[in-house]
Amino acid sequence: WNWLLELDLQIHHAKIKAMSCADGPMPEVDYLPQISLTQHVSHKHQVEMADFDGRREVSCIKGANWFEVARKGLVAPYC
Repeated sequence: WNWLLELDLQIHHAKIKAMSCADGPMPEVDYLPQISLTQHVSHKHQVEMADFDGRREVSCIKGANWFEVARKGLVAPYC
C-alpha cells in the first residue's frame, strides 16, 4: 500500500492534475489505514511527521542539516 503514498506524493510534487473517472464515479479502497511513514518515504520527501486521517506517525531523519533546511526554504525539522 505504501506505493500509493509514493505515487500520490510524486503526482503532487509534479503538479499533475488527473481525472480518472470519465464515465461516472468509481469506488476505490481507502489506502490511508494501510500505509505508514517509512524511513524511505521520510528521507526521499524530507517528511518527519505525517497525519494519515487522524493517525499520526513520526519518522525522524537523523543528522538533519540545518544549512540545507535554510537554503531550500524548508520548515524546521519536527523531531
